[in-house]
Amino acid sequence: MKLYISDLDGTLLNQAAEISRYTETHLNKMIDHGLAFTVATARTAATVKSLLKNIHIRLPVILMNGVCILDLQKDQYLSAAYIEQDARHRLVEIVRQFGLEGFYYTIENNKLQTLYEKATSMQAKSFMEERVIKFGKVFTQISDAGICCDSGLVYYSISGQEDRLKSAWHAFQADARFNTEYYRDIYNHHHWYLEVSASSASKYKAACYLKDSLGASELISFGDNLNDLPLFEASTYSCAVENAKDDVKQAASTVIGSYEADGVVNWLMKHADR
Repeated sequence: MKLYISDLDGTLLNQAAEISRYTETHLNKMIDHGLAFTVATARTAATVKSLLKNIHIRLPVILMNGVCILDLQKDQYLSAAYIEQDARHRLVEIVRQFGLEGFYYTIENNKLQTLYEKATSMQAKSFMEERVIKFGKVFTQISDAGICCDSGLVYYSISGQEDRLKSAWHAFQADARFNTEYYRDIYNHHHWYLEVSASSASKYKAACYLKDSLGASELISFGDNLNDLPLFEASTYSCAVENAKDDVKQAASTVIGSYEADGVVNWLMKHADR
């Protein structure tokens, strides 16, 4: 069996951050005929469940850049990489040092919570507004981020301008307890994403876990951004969409059609084993 894993934003989703009707129709036909297909994304369960509601995905999905694996059918987390308690304190210190306004994600008793101390920046406000309106996502304000140090913290995420986030990125990178992703937002090129998780979390490790647990002989992946490089490293064969970053194209086995041209599903229709 071959396992196929696709990123969402900039890869399977179009410019409107949606799955096109064309991709939905043909992808479902292939899955119904036996295609072993799933996704690996930086997004959380709240948005992924909505985005994939019309897709017949039966396999677990990789969320938050490999932090956790969710069984959509049972709505149950199969695995989660928790940040160590002493590293949680360091994470909050760095956030405060650089005045970041991002979001803390915890998983306890199979429930994901999204917490924030304050959200006064334009980026934080728009991030929350889009997800509340479009997906009904719940954000909970807390009085002190230190609360996260005593909970099941798995992830920290912030979007903003490059000059504001780059120094914080270097600070997180200097600590071996963290896995850090730093990349440009494909929908707004003036914004960057900084995402922090435990060093044990990555799309690489999560993809290898799925491949092994399913007994797949090969892993074929699709991506567009820098946070997809670990997924490519885990793959037997990797496909970068035409709109992908140059570094991603160079790392890929091949370059396929863009996200606006339904590149992933068109490639699958020609090459996938079903």
